[in-house]
Amino acid sequence: MSVQIALSPAELISSEMMRDLPEHLERIFTALAARAALVLLHDIGGFDHNDLPLFVPLGQGILPADVLRGLIREHVPAETPIALQPQQLPAQLAWLQG
Repeated sequence: MSVQIALSPAELISSEMMRDLPEHLERIFTALAARAALVLLHDIGGFDHNDLPLFVPLGQGILPADVLRGLIREHVPAETPIALQPQQLPAQLAWLQG
């Protein structure tokens, strides 16, 4: 049996990590992106009372565009699929492409 991972970087972020967000994203992508079967991208619109991220479509939250785009280019193999939320897909694609 083969097990693969889907990398969803926004789900690995807590509010405590926001101060050093670029560094945390770098660690996440460096450790996991090359081995991921799929990268699921959405943004963080804030955090709930349990410190869980509230997800919004990519580009509508607090993830830094230039940092995220650079990490994808550097660490995600070209053949790895990238999945986005279905809402506002043209805007998310434009954000992703810069």
